[in-house]
Amino acid sequence: MTSLRLGCWRSSWAPAVLLLTAALGAAGCSGETPTPPPVIPPDTHPPVLTIVYPSEAYGAYDRDSNGLLDLEVAWRDSAGAVNPASLRITCSDCLPGISQDTNFAVGWRTARRDTVGAVLEETIPLLMRSGSHLLRVTVTDTAGNRSTEKLVYLNLPPGAFHRAIDLAYPATWQQVKAAFVAVTADGHKGFVPFTDGHLAVFDPDGVTPTHYIGPITNSFPGAQISLDEATGLAYIGGGGAETPGFQVVDTRTEQPLAWYSVGMGLAGVHAEGNRIFVGESCTNGRIIVLDKVSFQELGRVEVGALPFEAVCTNSRTFALTSDGRQGWGGLVDAGLVWFDAQTYAVIQRFDLEPSPGTNNYGNVRDIRLLNDRWLYLARVCEGLDEWDVQNRNVRTGRYDGLIKELTLSPDGRLLFASASPDCTLSGSYTRAPLLFEVPGLRLRYAFPQRPGAISDGAVFHPDGKRVYVMAEFNVDVYLIRPM
Repeated sequence: MTSLRLGCWRSSWAPAVLLLTAALGAAGCSGETPTPPPVIPPDTHPPVLTIVYPSEAYGAYDRDSNGLLDLEVAWRDSAGAVNPASLRITCSDCLPGISQDTNFAVGWRTARRDTVGAVLEETIPLLMRSGSHLLRVTVTDTAGNRSTEKLVYLNLPPGAFHRAIDLAYPATWQQVKAAFVAVTADGHKGFVPFTDGHLAVFDPDGVTPTHYIGPITNSFPGAQISLDEATGLAYIGGGGAETPGFQVVDTRTEQPLAWYSVGMGLAGVHAEGNRIFVGESCTNGRIIVLDKVSFQELGRVEVGALPFEAVCTNSRTFALTSDGRQGWGGLVDAGLVWFDAQTYAVIQRFDLEPSPGTNNYGNVRDIRLLNDRWLYLARVCEGLDEWDVQNRNVRTGRYDGLIKELTLSPDGRLLFASASPDCTLSGSYTRAPLLFEVPGLRLRYAFPQRPGAISDGAVFHPDGKRVYVMAEFNVDVYLIRPM
């Protein structure tokens, strides 16, 4: 007879077995094999990634109006959890000299990153180049499933206003604006000389509060400041005041060192190489040259300028060739002089007499020399000129508008001009800086207008990504994106 296995029993009498099984019910029987747990299939569902900001509107990138790219993403995973550290943000052409696989999510500032999303902001060390770009964003869950790649389309302008650094000038002090600003070669300190003799020391990153040196004996009204990268010394003086000299300050120890009396009242001071060039105010524009170590006079350039419209002639800005053999001096309300920086003889004068000449170089306010060849002249209401000084001073470019001060980028590719649409030397209450590609003087970007006065000076940060512009009691910081 055929045997039959039912439950735990083997018998040739199937009906009896069925009755016994029914009697035992769910009690089971000795020796039964346990039922294995159910097999859970592996998590193969990728997380869902959403770009919250920037929106799909092409061109949006700066949610908090500080010039830096903002990115907010959200994620969810129905079958598991997202690993927040897995966020990847890449771009193939956003940074020069950086690998295409660079994960910006690692280097950017993180405002929030958790189980539901992240909020990040671009940082200045990883400042992306201007123009159109495509960001690729992904995230991975704890099971290793990567989300579908999301694309962020960007159109970044060449520059933007970043922030204003409040110099915290005490209200109890004499309320006199500052005109010029300087930043040390390592980018760690900034200096602003106020006209009451106090020297502001500020953090170029805007983190550490500003503090002050002084007041220094023999104050320097309207003073310029020239930093010597080799020694760390700052030379402060000028501004067209009657103070006949300049102050030396050690920027590393922040200690005033000495006051040197020279000239009949200085308009400007400039240290370069082993010499100091100081320009007199309300004279014929005389330039006095001193040895940087001994402070002994080496010579004088007798400019022979006459003021336009009976205004004091101020020799306030200088430029020298890299070999130190030729120099130029810009004189407010007089013009420009080209001189031999070895013999200190005048080579050529440009509009240094009051005349209605067609060039009208009498309003030269600032000059910069690029590669020993290209000379840039900020001529206030007459605009900005580019000269080829190796080719008989041929003018190769011009921009019409109010240009007050100039600064060249460390790589010599960009010229930043502090400017205003109001054609005045003071009391200008709208700021509208300009950025040019040089040589060629091609306008790269006109910054949006902002209310408030531009005092005068502007200077690039050593990283080439920031410009500091003096704005009376604040220092405005502008971002310059790599080209």
